[in-house]
Amino acid sequence: MDFNLSDENAQVRDLARRFASEELRPHVATWEREKHFPRHVFERLGDLGLLGAVYPEEYGGSSIGFLNMVIAAEEVGKGSPDLVTAFNMNAMTATMAIFNFGSPQQRTDYLPDLIAGRTINSIAITEAGGGSDVLGNMRTTAKLDGDEWVLNGSKLWITMSPVADVCVVFAKTDTASGHQGVSAFILEYTDPGVSVNPLSITPLGGVLIPVGEVVLENVRLPADRLLGDEGSGFKIAMNALDYGRLAVGTKSLAVAEVLRRDGIEYAKSRQAFGHPIGKFQMLQHNIADMVTEIEAGRLLLYRAAASFDDPRGVADTRAAAMAKYFLGEVALRVANSVVEIFGAYSFSDEYPINRYLNLALLGRTGEGSANVLRVALAEDALGFKRMDRHAVQGRSATSV
Repeated sequence: MDFNLSDENAQVRDLARRFASEELRPHVATWEREKHFPRHVFERLGDLGLLGAVYPEEYGGSSIGFLNMVIAAEEVGKGSPDLVTAFNMNAMTATMAIFNFGSPQQRTDYLPDLIAGRTINSIAITEAGGGSDVLGNMRTTAKLDGDEWVLNGSKLWITMSPVADVCVVFAKTDTASGHQGVSAFILEYTDPGVSVNPLSITPLGGVLIPVGEVVLENVRLPADRLLGDEGSGFKIAMNALDYGRLAVGTKSLAVAEVLRRDGIEYAKSRQAFGHPIGKFQMLQHNIADMVTEIEAGRLLLYRAAASFDDPRGVADTRAAAMAKYFLGEVALRVANSVVEIFGAYSFSDEYPINRYLNLALLGRTGEGSANVLRVALAEDALGFKRMDRHAVQGRSATSV
């Protein structure tokens, strides 16, 4: 077992690190202040081949794998944790759903532009009142009318929807069958009857990444926009969320790393009682805990990503859930520790600490809340419900 990065891993890391240093960090503060969505970043990540890391060359990918993608996303996140969302939407959840369950024509129609960053993807599952059982309680419906599906309903807190081009949307095709009555569709935001109401989450962080409410009013989709089989929406959603947990875990790791970096620098430069505050033992305890937990979380994440790359197609729901859950907790603990280091300056616009604290909180919610994942992991450990019970579906480009 080798814990060192390979030469290829190091090359990907260095490429993403240069991009973050030269093209993100000098501009992020301005983008945040102006609430500007930097769409060109998606295209640059596509140009660099990073969004296509897990996809075969026939769609414009590079087939270098999930571990390389996570390494790249981690470095991009050090430039801006918000922009790890580019990997989540255009490389993972929604795009992997099309790759894994789409027809050959759907793959050809959508994957090349998404992997290149020319178009932006999104995934619409969440609804008002749905909570963690949104698939069972789903109110959005899709009814077959001749050779078209007619969709009605609304989706809430949909990441990227105000700026996205494509969406994998979930709707009930059989309202009497609970989870088994959910199907997935490929939606284009230009389809008649689709409207988006942008939502403000600025107080909660995520300044660069817009969210919105997606309203569907008699949206008519051709029959060939059904993704996978009718009634397979639950399976598609659960499969997509496995990938999303890698991305959200990476975002939490990036948040923790940025906070650690800023906290340590401040602890070395800020003086109190004639010494740098980093000389005080209580802050040293906090720093020791944060660097150790960040390293532990990174190892969990890398292990989960490597399992996705396993050509044997091993199940990895548990590994992804562990990494996402643990790193969400780590990011929050690191944020709280850094607040103690900065004191009142944590709430000043001079430093982004308060926004990163809120990003840490958001990391505990997306792609499965912390409490839901804790229950799932506990039931797995107790033998009540095995997390890796679902068949593997196209977990890596090498297994296709």
